[in-house]
Amino acid sequence: MEIPKVTRMLSLVLISLLLGQVICYVHATSTPLVITTQRGFNDSWYFKANEMLCVKRNLTASRIDTLVGGTWYMEIKTEGYVDVYDENGAGIRLKIFLNSTKYPKAKIYSDNLNEHYEPPSLKSASNHPHQCVDTTNGYDIAHYDWDGINFLQAPGSYAWHVDYDHPNNVDDSGASGTYYNVPQNEGEATTLHGDGKYHHHIPSWVIDDMIEAGSTIRLIGQIGAFIAILLGLPELVVSKIVAAVAALVACIIAIVGMTIQVFAQSVLKTELGDGWTWTWGHGQWWVFAYWWQSFGRWRDWGFFWYVVVLYSWPPPQDNVLTYAIAGGKRK
Repeated sequence: MEIPKVTRMLSLVLISLLLGQVICYVHATSTPLVITTQRGFNDSWYFKANEMLCVKRNLTASRIDTLVGGTWYMEIKTEGYVDVYDENGAGIRLKIFLNSTKYPKAKIYSDNLNEHYEPPSLKSASNHPHQCVDTTNGYDIAHYDWDGINFLQAPGSYAWHVDYDHPNNVDDSGASGTYYNVPQNEGEATTLHGDGKYHHHIPSWVIDDMIEAGSTIRLIGQIGAFIAILLGLPELVVSKIVAAVAALVACIIAIVGMTIQVFAQSVLKTELGDGWTWTWGHGQWWVFAYWWQSFGRWRDWGFFWYVVVLYSWPPPQDNVLTYAIAGGKRK
């Protein structure tokens, strides 16, 4: 029986439409959607380290959001200049580049952001007065080795909640693996040396200061000086490099869409109130310095820093800080 010509044509049209939908679907799922947002940072501010410094930044930060296979990723690129002057007007100009790896946005804006956790043992005690948790033999927190350092694994155990994976400075019983004697509120920050990374502790008083003051100065004062010494930079420029790093960290936080307080509370802060940051892949030659850095809950989101000291100069005719503090009145 012969199929009518009209029926054959309709069948061909239907098959073509179905094939078109399949092709469009495959194209849509295999071709990434890219959204780029740029923001300029052209301002001046003061940084108190070992001396009062004036920081002038002229930076452009780009945030690239990419949708691939149903998952959104974020990448940060920043480029520009930072001038840092001391009270005598002497200073340096730095050319700065920063590139991050691509990282899932779901992990950047975690559901845990801005939540304040109570250890599960306390929750259990309040809900079940007659039930208690035996911690005689430690907290028995899930743990694993990362870069040769024993990490506690979030969300922890029934006896102890873990905000995000970090070195074990909680359980010294041995039940949770190797313990590191790193007090949460230590005066001088401890650095653990892993197989290829430096695991730098951020004391709780630094986190508290960031939340209260809304400033990265304490944080960068802790890790910036460490990085500068790690790179073997001259002592005379250490504070200026620290100030430049502070300017760039503020850009990262802003382009991600956070305040410094939210960053401190939700990204850096652990269940103990302290925090962690990681440095690796560093090097320095002549006027070039570079390293990788990651922060807290974003441990696996690496930021590559590349800094060039373009030039330094002696005190100019006008003392920049005095001029600025005097309200722009030249003497």
